[in-house]
Amino acid sequence: MRKMHANSGFLQPYRVMKSASIISNLSDVDMRFLTGFLYITTRRQMNDNSFFVYDVDQDQIVVFDETKPENSTVVFLNSNVSMTPPQSSSIINWVQHENSSVKIYPGVPKNGRPLSYSQIFANPVSTTDGMKFFSYVEGFSLSLPIFYMKVYKEFQFSINPSYRDINGTFTSFPTTTGLYMKPYEYPDGKVTIDLVTADSSTTDDSESITGANMIGFVSNDSSVSVDTSHAKGGGGYSVKPINQILGWSTHSYGDNITISSKNAADGQFFVQYYIVHKILMIT
Repeated sequence: MRKMHANSGFLQPYRVMKSASIISNLSDVDMRFLTGFLYITTRRQMNDNSFFVYDVDQDQIVVFDETKPENSTVVFLNSNVSMTPPQSSSIINWVQHENSSVKIYPGVPKNGRPLSYSQIFANPVSTTDGMKFFSYVEGFSLSLPIFYMKVYKEFQFSINPSYRDINGTFTSFPTTTGLYMKPYEYPDGKVTIDLVTADSSTTDDSESITGANMIGFVSNDSSVSVDTSHAKGGGGYSVKPINQILGWSTHSYGDNITISSKNAADGQFFVQYYIVHKILMIT
């Protein structure tokens, strides 16, 4: 594959008709220190004009508009191991139309559909009160060498090779969604996301929702907890993540959301959190 443009990571595939060889004058020792990808698509993907591959090697804007197919698969490759955590990609400036949908999955897309409810992030979000579209999405990072999106209709965002630490940050809007990821081989810890202040006198706690969808790959004795604090109490849950999302929510608008883990240092997990702020109807 080669780049289509210098200011974009969009890659143009090299079509192999019969066979191909890679030849190098580097020694075996030198080859071991190389980082990067030889990304080989399936024949179906090669002939699919809705299949795209990007190198996350720079700050770039990715746009899917009316010039693109309605349904697209977008693969992102990050070979930058010099950052901490390695191979991190930050996604910000998310702009999405309400009649569109986006799902993010770790790893390489195969022919056929992904396992149901195996997405690590989605908008609209599958909440305990049904599907909910969020106009605002908080910036987040994925520390993955390869991940991909399933995109339906118009959508754009910025992506760059960096890590975005969300611990101690405030949400940008009262109704919003975001993502936290704990990479493999990183110690257990606690991440707190503070919710932007809302007028408690006009907040309808019976209709407001704070929730999360969790998915992960951890050992059997691991657990991940999501908690929210509130002047009137709060709530939370603690489970062992599996390869399909486990959802939880509480009817309240609290002060913060805290994500923590136990015995999960060797594992990897993702938590998509969401907050729906409702205002009291004064009659």
